Amino acid sequence: MYMKKVILILISLFLITGCRRTDSILFKEIFEKENYNNSIEVSIPSDNPIVYITEDELASKIEKMEDITIFFGYPKSKETRSMVENLILVSKELKIDPIYYLDILEIRDEKQIENGEVKTIKNGTEGYNKLLELLNDSLKDYIVENQVVGKRIYAPTILKIRNKEISITNGLSETIDYNNYTSDMKKESYDIIYNFLKENQPNSCDITEGC
Repeated sequence: MYMKKVILILISLFLITGCRRTDSILFKEIFEKENYNNSIEVSIPSDNPIVYITEDELASKIEKMEDITIFFGYPKSKETRSMVENLILVSKELKIDPIYYLDILEIRDEKQIENGEVKTIKNGTEGYNKLLELLNDSLKDYIVENQVVGKRIYAPTILKIRNKEISITNGLSETIDYNNYTSDMKKESYDIIYNFLKENQPNSCDITEGC
């Protein structure tokens, strides 16, 4: 009986780590594949803490106010690409694992203004609309032609829940120039992400003070 329990535990651990490994490699491959089509090149480590999640799974975690870290973005986004390496680096330094990832490119609604009226040209998924409802107070306005047409999850967005409180940042340098992305801009992004994730992070390590 004892050996049977041990074997079941080992199988469970293998399945979990196997799935995690697959997510990490998939994330790396998808983002690096876009290096051929994008001015912002990235290099993602294979042992990154990314775990893919669906809108519905994420909504459930937010409803329960679990302590989690979430990353919204998509591979073609220059904004996302300009900060994703820093996000992975900081997560390793602060030992934040997992970071849940949701690709938002195809799930969001699209609106436009026609004759002064708001028209929906693409509906968001049911799960995305649920996320908008749950995160309404934390999200930025969706603005089309200087008119507020709702709320939106922009790319990139880092969201964390700590002690039942939600906070958000985009992790972007305020001086960013995608045609001339300098090391200073990348360092500014790193500092923003580091300070954001370190705050209220239990058992985190300080890069200057150690663990």
